[in-house]
Amino acid sequence: MRKAYDDALAAQHQDTLERQKLAVAKEMEKKGEEYIEGCDYLQRWHSDRCWKTKEHTLEVYNSLTSESAKLKAVKEQILIRRKGTIGEESGHKWSQNGYYFTSKELLDHFIHVVLPMEKDRDVPTEPPVEFRGGISDQHTLGTMTDLEYINNNQSGMSIEEIKANAIKERERREHEGETDRDTNLQSNIPPAFDDSLIGFKIEYCFSYDEEDGTPYLAWCDEEVVSIVNERTRMVMIKWNKEKVVKGDALESKHKLLVSRWNPRIARMGAWRAFVGE
Repeated sequence: MRKAYDDALAAQHQDTLERQKLAVAKEMEKKGEEYIEGCDYLQRWHSDRCWKTKEHTLEVYNSLTSESAKLKAVKEQILIRRKGTIGEESGHKWSQNGYYFTSKELLDHFIHVVLPMEKDRDVPTEPPVEFRGGISDQHTLGTMTDLEYINNNQSGMSIEEIKANAIKERERREHEGETDRDTNLQSNIPPAFDDSLIGFKIEYCFSYDEEDGTPYLAWCDEEVVSIVNERTRMVMIKWNKEKVVKGDALESKHKLLVSRWNPRIARMGAWRAFVGE
């Protein structure tokens, strides 16, 4: 009778342990994804995408022509801080009790709460992701806390390993073309089309054909060397000779259409700032 009881208790304990191990594995996967997302937002803080002053904020916000574009941009600025630098205290609800906040209301929060909050803090070297997930830091033998402790140790991954794996996965996605981080590092609006554009480090999207005729898109980079026609937005671009396709010119004329500035999906004639390899 005692053996049957002990066997049942052991089976119950093992079942609980397996369920706890599965929960820990799911939590670690979730934290890894949060870390990847946080790294993306932290990188945006260091780019032209980030609005760092009230003046710059209003300049970009007022240049956007629709409420949907303004709303998306302001939300992103808040997320850069909430997920990339400061943490949850810088956030704001997108809606409440069926009411959806407007871009102007979120902009007021960003200008009057987030930007002042940011002035008193150093920019972190990694995103503010909490790696707790209900796993206890202390354990007492013979208790459920002990079970969590055993489970955590059997997961075989430390927090630093989770972070390292997340970084590797982030790089893999970029290398395989699943993501294009450069798109999210661009200013929300194109640079002014005047002489200040000369020397601008640019990427321009071309369409090429594979040997079998299959078309593909590729970004080519270097810099704008002159304004050819301001009315038609035509410029002369000098190309990176290391990347020019054999037979193509090292300099050529191209239109920099406002509608082709940093599109969400790459297309022929798209252009953006070159942010480095």
